[in-house]
Amino acid sequence: MEERSRPLIVAMKGHPGTGKSTLARSIAAALHCPLLDKDDVRDATLPLELHHRVPTPLLNDLSYAVLWRLADAQLRLGLSLVIDSPLSRRPHLDRLLDLARSAGARLLVVECFAGDEAEWKRRIEGRAGDSWHKPRSWEELEKLVNGYGGCTDYDMTGDEVERIVIDTTAGGDAAVAAVISFISSVAAPFKKKMDVSACSEEAIDACKHVGNISIVGYLAAQSLPLLLLLLLLSNPLSLSLSHYSILSIFAKISETSVMAMNSYAFQAELLLRDYLLADPYVRYTSVFFGILMCKMAYELTQLISSLYFKGYTSLTKIQRIEWNNRGMSNAHAIFIASMSIYLVFFSDLYSDHLPGLVTFRSSSLSTFALGVSIGYFICDIAMILWLYPSLGGMEYIIHHLLSLTAVSYAMLSGEGQLFTYMVLMSETTTPSINLRWFLDTAGMKRSKAYLVNGIGMFVTWLVARILLFVYLFYQIYLHYDQIKKMHTFGCILVFVAPLALSIMNMMWFTKILRGLKRTLAKRQ
Repeated sequence: MEERSRPLIVAMKGHPGTGKSTLARSIAAALHCPLLDKDDVRDATLPLELHHRVPTPLLNDLSYAVLWRLADAQLRLGLSLVIDSPLSRRPHLDRLLDLARSAGARLLVVECFAGDEAEWKRRIEGRAGDSWHKPRSWEELEKLVNGYGGCTDYDMTGDEVERIVIDTTAGGDAAVAAVISFISSVAAPFKKKMDVSACSEEAIDACKHVGNISIVGYLAAQSLPLLLLLLLLSNPLSLSLSHYSILSIFAKISETSVMAMNSYAFQAELLLRDYLLADPYVRYTSVFFGILMCKMAYELTQLISSLYFKGYTSLTKIQRIEWNNRGMSNAHAIFIASMSIYLVFFSDLYSDHLPGLVTFRSSSLSTFALGVSIGYFICDIAMILWLYPSLGGMEYIIHHLLSLTAVSYAMLSGEGQLFTYMVLMSETTTPSINLRWFLDTAGMKRSKAYLVNGIGMFVTWLVARILLFVYLFYQIYLHYDQIKKMHTFGCILVFVAPLALSIMNMMWFTKILRGLKRTLAKRQ
């Protein structure tokens, strides 16, 4: 069936009072398609409950049965539709999947939650006179949610479902804009059928803004500072710019990048999900992408160093290989550290406000980034083994094998990705470590840059590989009950991998501390 002839099912999901119905009405108006509300059917069953004493669970099942029959009728006519229901149990989603398959339709789930609990409570208390079967107080809502017993947090991974999670308390117009942009990105035929007159002016402006975002602009804005930083770190002697010029360039690029990131992030995730991540073999293609990135970084470091660093050609063959290898290491460190910081601290993926267990959360973007990191570890450990022990001793092999095992498990299973990314944040220390080696190899051990680098290396290592691991163990303690629900091998990795890496980090930290003391003593 061609894409343009496929109907679309937009299914709402969420607890009462999370703004599903309000958002559903705006979506249906914009798409010009029917809106089927499960509450409308449930309202009509009041006589059955009052006069015939039909049990409430049976009436609820009846309401869903009628809802599915109505949806099937619309889909058979080739119509798209919006379905407003809590979608609280996995069988409800399975029924929608059956409807979508039989009609050749595309299923999109819009999951709503209330990030602001005070606003959520205000909504519940404010609709006390609403439908008779809905919670009329905060206590009734809590009782209802607790009665679900966690069944609402079912996994959709692997299903033929596009999903977006929306905090409706963050602003109604922003929520409408985000959902409409999401729908237009995954269901191309609706790009021309959207009726923006159904939305407020603020939502229209937001939609236009998101719709006009260029993914090329995002990649360019992100690549410029990273590329310049890579050149500086991979070859600190190759640039003749003054300190002021370098800082000026970074200031201008950083200002542009910060503004661009906020605008382009959404479209970047769409590119990754709908194109790079749409293939069922994305885990393997992302690993290939990581290997390709390492190859490009290696070659780029070699090219630039040979052009701008006169001492590069006088290095031994092993030194040149390690020089290029460290340029490759910098590229991976910048990429994975940036992704780790974004996913852990700035995205909503691991937010406590979202439903579901943190230990089982993953996304297309998080899986892709882990695959890239696996590609790097494969390349690096292959080079270490091939030239052993020139590029590193046994401690490097143990470190890489342990990291490769933990990252691979997190990518393939989707378990424990939060803890994996917290460990990968320690890669922020890699550029300073590599810069240390560059300065040493270039004969600049007595330079002021070498001293500054030593102090910076000490500080970054203390923060990213000592204090961060303390925070990581604290998070493991907080989520211990969730970790126990993981696969046995995953549970072992969550405890063993960080512990082993932290021991190695402490060993290396003592070496850094001794080296810094020697450098300061010589200065004095």
